[in-house]
Amino acid sequence: MPRLPPRFRAAALAACALFALAFGVRLARGGERLAGPLVRVSDPDATYHLRRAERIRDGFPTLALFDPFLNAPAGAVVPWPPLWDLALAAALGVAPSDEATGAVRAGVAALPPLVAALAALAVFALARRLWPERLDLALAAAAIGALVPADRPWTGFGRLDHTAAELAAWCVIGAALARSLSREAEVDASWDRRALLPAAALALGLSVQAALLPAAALPALALALLPASRRAGAARFLATVWAGAAALLLPAAALYAAAGSPFAHTRSGLFQPALLAAAAALAAGMHLWRRGRRALAALALAAALAGGALLAPEVARGLGFVGRGPAWIATIGESRSPLTGPARAWIGRALADLSPLVLLLPVGLVLLVRRARRGDGAAAAASALLAVATLLAAAQARFAGHLGLPLGLAATAALAPALTRLRAPAGRALAAAGLLAVVALPQRAAARPVEVSERALADSFDVLLGLRARAGASGEAERGVVLAEWSFGHYVQYYGRHPAAVDNFGDWLADLSLPRRVLLAESEAEAEALLDRAGVRYLLVGELAETLSGLLPTEAERARLVAASLPAAGGRLAIDFRPAILSTVLYRAARQLGTAAFAPDGRFVPPLRGLRLVEESARGETLGDGRELPVFKLYERVRGARLVVRGLEPTAEVSLEAELASPRGRLFPWLDVVPAGADGVAELRFPYSTGAARGVRPLAIRVRAGEREIDVREIPERAAREGLVLELGGGPTGAALSRAESRGRG
Repeated sequence: MPRLPPRFRAAALAACALFALAFGVRLARGGERLAGPLVRVSDPDATYHLRRAERIRDGFPTLALFDPFLNAPAGAVVPWPPLWDLALAAALGVAPSDEATGAVRAGVAALPPLVAALAALAVFALARRLWPERLDLALAAAAIGALVPADRPWTGFGRLDHTAAELAAWCVIGAALARSLSREAEVDASWDRRALLPAAALALGLSVQAALLPAAALPALALALLPASRRAGAARFLATVWAGAAALLLPAAALYAAAGSPFAHTRSGLFQPALLAAAAALAAGMHLWRRGRRALAALALAAALAGGALLAPEVARGLGFVGRGPAWIATIGESRSPLTGPARAWIGRALADLSPLVLLLPVGLVLLVRRARRGDGAAAAASALLAVATLLAAAQARFAGHLGLPLGLAATAALAPALTRLRAPAGRALAAAGLLAVVALPQRAAARPVEVSERALADSFDVLLGLRARAGASGEAERGVVLAEWSFGHYVQYYGRHPAAVDNFGDWLADLSLPRRVLLAESEAEAEALLDRAGVRYLLVGELAETLSGLLPTEAERARLVAASLPAAGGRLAIDFRPAILSTVLYRAARQLGTAAFAPDGRFVPPLRGLRLVEESARGETLGDGRELPVFKLYERVRGARLVVRGLEPTAEVSLEAELASPRGRLFPWLDVVPAGADGVAELRFPYSTGAARGVRPLAIRVRAGEREIDVREIPERAAREGLVLELGGGPTGAALSRAESRGRG
């Protein structure tokens, strides 16, 4: 086997060292926690990808385009492109997740660090074209990007969202563009061949994330930075890049369109290749016009104009989404602009997330642009990559990773003049150590504390596993729709194995106002009507303050229910509520376990007669009155047994008092009071049965009607589930479904 020349051996060793560095820091710092050989993934978006990957693995070669668990009960076409889910499906085929809990194997959890390390190699390839004779500078540029912690929240161990692949695609596009625009190829006839690699890289990126369309602007921006002498045939190059990417995307886009995916910027489908095709037609028209082929140019420009007119409304919606976005997006920290708030705060975040070397970004970018203006194609590609990445990072915090990996290019460009003057090996080693020390300063930011999503999953996990067990026992047909606040939707779908009425896709795929309207309703009848229309069988609620926040209440609703937001205790929300909260379905489900409440003015707030507690979290919360409640509660919708008492005075009150034992043995009371009608008949609805195999067990049920006291000994499960009538107190026995004992008193 022939030996590699020393230059190539050195580059190969440098690449291996860089890969080990990038992979190692992401494997060791941040990310999910390993428990034995398994990892419980807490990122909600990652759990969506895991569930789709399992469906692709089980049904390959289909891409699981339609998901009945999204926007349940109607279902929806999956909005995300398939490439990352295909990679996950392959990994799960080799190392399946744990069937009982949904936890993944460590090898699968290591995919994001692996992909991020590959992204670092793409930056290294770009840097090698910037400094072809200086391996040390190229390695320094890539190593800085590998160490910057900006992307660590999305590329750490077990962070199985698509973002790691998105970052890698971003860097690959930049590297491919640098290769195509390098000084080596100057002949106009080679433009088409040189355009194929960026076209494939762009298609790769859009197969990971449909919203990576800003990357389509990179070749145009890079060419604009080059001098006129190097832009011969530039329009033809752009036309080939965009048309090639559109052609590569078209087969998958056609599948999505055939499955019913709408023509929208937020979803994978025909919008992305159509926009690229329109841009390609415009560039082709400009090229043909310069070549004197006016008839063909007119046709191409007319096609571009027609396509632009058709695409304009959706493009406008896309720009509006980037500029403002829906209200629920503003509640997600990673989707907000990091420039919000005082300048001191966001500068501090930039220094922590991107390292102090971010201060060199403007200097390095200017120097790279100057190199591009002198005809350096690699510098033009790097400048375009950094400029667009900076704009994206300013728009949304999650795009800091797009800037973090290539940041080393700018920092090294700014420092290269000084580093080049260092001749002595000791001086270079000292400079390298100093650079690494500067990048290492913010590494504490990469040591992630327990996140809100991780804590929420830990608190609700046993409830979700109970839901999962119900799915396994009852089969696909019995998997009822679960309504929870939107951020729990993907947990319900993956860990609970049930469809969700709303999920983390927000109002793209579902009515995000439904949980709010149901849980903030004051009338159970109103809530039941909404749940009936949505086909909901289960209701999942957590701690009162955090569940309310997740419902995204309107300003009017917040003013009616919330007096003040208090300092957080232990990382949790703390809210001073107004008395109006007592009447809501949310309060009765989250604080009362479904039973009645009394308002400060003495008004009786009835129990939730059509909901029964079936699962609860092991972790509890202790209230100010000493009660301990489970943090998470799962309720099942039932009609409730109709307990009928006759022979009463009109308007006489009948009460039902019960002592109930929760699934985990917590004791809680049940109270209901109803008046008799003009016919002397009172009817109580009680959602629990004495014969239930699991869930809440009634220890005692007593009905008081005037002087009568009735001990209810049996309520069959069918009566509680279907709302059958049970006559109490010596009347007709309603199909003999129950026995009741009545005794006089006094």
